[in-house]
Amino acid sequence: MSITKSELDDLDYPGYEFVRVLRTSDVMISSNCSKIEKLVHLRGMVTLRHLHFTGKGGMVRIETPGAIYPFSLDNLQTLTVIAARLSKPSSRVEVVVWGLWYVRVRLSGVRFSTNLKKLTLMESQVMWNEMSTLGKSLPNLEVLKLLQLACVGKCWKTSDGDFPQLKFLELVNIPIEEWQVSSNPFPRLQRLVLVGCPELQSIPSEIGEVPTLQMIEVRDCNTSVANSAHKIKEEQVSMGNNWLQIV
Repeated sequence: MSITKSELDDLDYPGYEFVRVLRTSDVMISSNCSKIEKLVHLRGMVTLRHLHFTGKGGMVRIETPGAIYPFSLDNLQTLTVIAARLSKPSSRVEVVVWGLWYVRVRLSGVRFSTNLKKLTLMESQVMWNEMSTLGKSLPNLEVLKLLQLACVGKCWKTSDGDFPQLKFLELVNIPIEEWQVSSNPFPRLQRLVLVGCPELQSIPSEIGEVPTLQMIEVRDCNTSVANSAHKIKEEQVSMGNNWLQIV
């Protein structure tokens, strides 16, 4: 699709330089933005299918508080958020999206800073096979939180080289059934948190071989997951590591 300048209107919204909206309400493009606080006018764009944001800052924040401005974008097919050419070196890139339901985010082609230390994905519906690519592209990531349908699919397969510096891994309300890891998964992992993953059958036994592991927290999961956590503790004790806590 080609979009000419004559087809776009410049609208004055506080919080960013300008928003250009296609008259057909098919595409909305926001350029040169660093923070978007409220997009209440999206309520009238029920046919919006493609929403794209580009900015120079390290943070793009999109909020549509449903409690105050309830609406849905049922026809939305594509959500693109790009923060490029950072004016200052930054290890923080935050993307917060509220009120845009059933939109799948594709990580292919997305380039995060290799210095990124913390990443939270929420309701992004990323396919598990994309996580391995992400893991290799973020060699310094220490904290990874996958919340509320952040990832979709039945099986997560991790391989050597994925998230080599990861210390904290949290999965909350993720519909995962099977978790397969390499022989040397997350070599610096210290804490694993699993909450509300009832379809998951067990924690991979290889996790028990991580020498830095200090705590495994399991809540609202299948009983077999808790049992596998205690089995990992037994393996740690057999290796002389008595500090692992199961919560």
